[in-house]
Amino acid sequence: MSKARPLRNPTLASCFEVAVEDLILCSEAHRFNIGAMRGPDGAPAIEILVSAEPLAALIRAASRGLRVYELMQTRRAGDLHHYIEVGCAGAPAPFRRELRSGLSGRWPGLLRADGSGGLLVAFDDVLWADDLDDASEAQALWTTSRRETRWDAYIDRLLQATRRAQRALEQSDDLLVQRELALMCAGRHVSDRLAEIPRAGGLAAHGRAPAVLMPEDVREQLFDFIEQHGIREVTCLVPDLQAWRGLIALQVLRAEAEGVPPERALALYAPDMGYPCSAEAAGGHVHVSYEGFVASALTVIAGRPDRTPGFGGPPASLGAFIRWSTHEVRFVLSKEDLGALAFAHRQAFGAWWLYSAHDR
Repeated sequence: MSKARPLRNPTLASCFEVAVEDLILCSEAHRFNIGAMRGPDGAPAIEILVSAEPLAALIRAASRGLRVYELMQTRRAGDLHHYIEVGCAGAPAPFRRELRSGLSGRWPGLLRADGSGGLLVAFDDVLWADDLDDASEAQALWTTSRRETRWDAYIDRLLQATRRAQRALEQSDDLLVQRELALMCAGRHVSDRLAEIPRAGGLAAHGRAPAVLMPEDVREQLFDFIEQHGIREVTCLVPDLQAWRGLIALQVLRAEAEGVPPERALALYAPDMGYPCSAEAAGGHVHVSYEGFVASALTVIAGRPDRTPGFGGPPASLGAFIRWSTHEVRFVLSKEDLGALAFAHRQAFGAWWLYSAHDR
């Protein structure tokens, strides 16, 4: 793997460039005719729509440093069945009824309750028949279609696109991606302990780009500030992906340099609603509060403390916020200007505001 980037910018907004043609391949819908059910003469053929938009979402997520393990463990044609969506809204009612009857709670989020579609892995489980002599009409149609070579050709093209994304990810010089791939190679990735590979390829997993709530210059200033002031604990209540990835990268680098566990090198605290990535995947650690959040030496907030989810202190000012904390709060970085305060020095921090407490 290539050399890590400087401490000032240890992570990348885009870990690798996604091939546009691969995203087009994944996102475009293909029409498959699987035959007609018995009935009145001239019964229309069943036409299904097939797309791999969930796979496109996985590749886009990996390009932002998310779901890296999931992408790298998508190696077989069969793995892609979790990322191919099948639509059959125009199919006859008997076909959709049989699809619904096979649900039985086995595929939550992978089959639509009305029988209008779902993921290929669920379709195969419900409708595949090993013996066509004992198959229902819907099973016979589905199984006969799935045995055609056009499915293999389509899935093989998707597998090639997946492998191109994996090779691009392996060449990324993003620090957290490097660390995560190294843990995978060593068999020490946190997900290696799971009985099954975690796959988030559900119907609702097309994914949105994480919100960018902190300008790049503020993020870089924040990372420099942490190093310059020797800060050992940070609470971040802002779900900005790049801010969190940068904090975790600083933690990992400091832990490696000092030879201590990551939480001792730089303690990171997230609110009970979590944070937008996984520190453990890259060898880091974030304490997620069971309820509310833990304020610490440097606490990053988006606005007024009394509007901050999980704040259990008096609905008053920044002073109440600082005194409410069980940790010593030395600095508060706020997106919102909270005004001049007698007990804290206020200074512009890019487009944000930094408050430095004179005392508790």
